[in-house]
Amino acid sequence: MAAPLRVSAGELTTEELIGLLDSGGYVYQYTAVALPEAKERMHEALEEWNERVHERIDGFGTASN
Repeated sequence: MAAPLRVSAGELTTEELIGLLDSGGYVYQYTAVALPEAKERMHEALEEWNERVHERIDGFGTASN
């Protein structure tokens, strides 16, 4: 169960949503972003999700599913 947490923490660190403390552990830092940036990030996330869903649908009925 610890592996998904490490992956998630790694992704959050990459996105600069959390930081690793020198003494170990994590500190969570929340900051507001400008509305245009927030909109762009939401559009990008939705487009990535949409692409994955289309790929899954296209894969229905194939040997790998």
